Amino acid sequence: MLTFKNIFFIFFFYSIIGWIVEIIDCLIIDKRFVNRGFLIGPYCPIYGFGCTFITICLSGADDFASLFLKSALICSVLEYFTSYIMEKIFQYRWWDYSNRKFNINGRICLETTIPFGLGACLIIKVVNPILFKVLGLMGNTLSTVLFILLALLIILDTIFSIFFVSKINDIEKNVKVDSTEELKAKMLGFIKKGKTFYKRIFDSFPKLKKTK
Repeated sequence: MLTFKNIFFIFFFYSIIGWIVEIIDCLIIDKRFVNRGFLIGPYCPIYGFGCTFITICLSGADDFASLFLKSALICSVLEYFTSYIMEKIFQYRWWDYSNRKFNINGRICLETTIPFGLGACLIIKVVNPILFKVLGLMGNTLSTVLFILLALLIILDTIFSIFFVSKINDIEKNVKVDSTEELKAKMLGFIKKGKTFYKRIFDSFPKLKKTK
């Protein structure tokens, strides 16, 4: 049953799964651990939102082709507008697929759209049935306490992360917008002073770049 609490648990569960997927991807490509994502904790909310939306909208879909296409579309639209909104808020481009084939404004590309569609099919047909059974075993008291704790964790993490990311602009106060190397040098200098949060942000989004 899709109660508000269960929807939140689904969101949180898939946010963690998304973080794990990102970690594995970095380990394979870069051969090192990188705490991926905008937030500090081990979760990537964009995955949580996408999987939750798919669960709500497409749980009744039986046809694999239809499920794949709709899921790929939903996830791509979510990724595109997440990139756009975060860029407008922070004036930074957080990821860029411009060097990949079949991309749209560097925000989404076919290389990520196909795995989104396949992953959604796995979620709807395999993972969700198991997840719903586990959620059904939780008592009301336990689920309420867990809901409150996890919700507070996400809220505080979001506030903290937004505050520190907004401070990135202070680093470039006297740097020209198009002076990429000078900006990078100042950022690295700031990181070396012990600002581990900023190091995590730049590790997590290596293509981070100023847009205004």
